[in-house]
Amino acid sequence: MELREALESAMDEVKAKTDDAPQEPTVDEKIVEAPEAVEEKVAEEPAAPVKTYEAPEAWSAENKAEFNKLPPNIQAQVIKREKDIEKAMTRGDGELAMGRQFKEIVMPYMAGIQAEGSNALDAVKSLLNTAHVLRTADPQQKLNLFAQIAKQYGVPLENVVNSTQNRIDPALETLQQRLDRLERERSEEALIRQQEEQARIEATIDAFRNDPAHSLFEEVRSEMGQLLNAGLAKDMKDAYEKAINLRPDLRPVAQAKTVEQIQNKALTAKKAAGSIKGAPSGAAANSAANSDKTLREELEASLQSARGRI
Repeated sequence: MELREALESAMDEVKAKTDDAPQEPTVDEKIVEAPEAVEEKVAEEPAAPVKTYEAPEAWSAENKAEFNKLPPNIQAQVIKREKDIEKAMTRGDGELAMGRQFKEIVMPYMAGIQAEGSNALDAVKSLLNTAHVLRTADPQQKLNLFAQIAKQYGVPLENVVNSTQNRIDPALETLQQRLDRLERERSEEALIRQQEEQARIEATIDAFRNDPAHSLFEEVRSEMGQLLNAGLAKDMKDAYEKAINLRPDLRPVAQAKTVEQIQNKALTAKKAAGSIKGAPSGAAANSAANSDKTLREELEASLQSARGRI
């Protein structure tokens, strides 16, 4: 019951305050009072200022006076147009300045450019292209272009090379001289060894040729060289014997010379044995018999060996 009483008491207080507050006019009342209120408000509010524009500074006084007579919106359009024209005219100032600088730079060289039948723009374009190739092309293209430029302008590249060579570091030049001297010494030593080896080979060939056992050397010399170069003979003697076998026309000659050599050797041995004075007796007789037997066996063996080779 206490809660209900409290709520009722609060509601009574709110109602009492509402009754005491001044009453808002009704809609009809507002409509009736509106004309007077509007007139008062219009009279109280000041008029909004009208925005004006100043004529461009470059205009004459007469034109400025005419400009001031124009409505503000027209003045705004005129000012905007003047600013657009000014921007368009000043936009190319940088390019004009660059053109003047370009002209000042190329002017001292125009005589030469015109003598070549060219103009300033083409000359600068050619220079820029040359620089681009020398910076970015491969080494061969750079070398070709460099040679072309040198030829065009009469630069003697051989003098440049010689001048560079003349500026060799003395230490490097001394080292180069030492290397050259060592190279000459090595070449001389190799030549001496070659000459000594050639002399030894020629001496061996001469000794082989002059041996009576090789009396047909000149006839089979070519065949011997072929056999030795092909590795079919182990030495000159082997090559000589095989070369004889390859020549049917020389086999009988070689056999006859071998028999003749054996006979001459036997005759020489017999003469040597007969030069001993007095009849052999005792040990001397046995020695002579053994010597004669040994000589006979050696001759037979030599003849048999010669026949086997042929």
